[in-house]
Amino acid sequence: DDVVDIESLTMLLLEYLGVEYPEVLKQRYKIEINAGDDGKILLENIGRKRGMLLSDGEINTERAAITVLDEYRSGKLG
Repeated sequence: DDVVDIESLTMLLLEYLGVEYPEVLKQRYKIEINAGDDGKILLENIGRKRGMLLSDGEINTERAAITVLDEYRSGKLG
């Protein structure tokens, strides 16, 4: 976590999972995945769906990234 930016790492993971295992993401996060969605779009969709919003209405992508990585590492995702 200290070597690579956590959001960038999560975006790469989501891009991979979105291509190879889209059903896993759809079931876990209840999001739609379209062809061509990159990791940033998927991360923002997850953050929005989970209600991870900042006071100004922006999506807290850092919090979403931490959540996705924690779920992946604990075996809840893939």
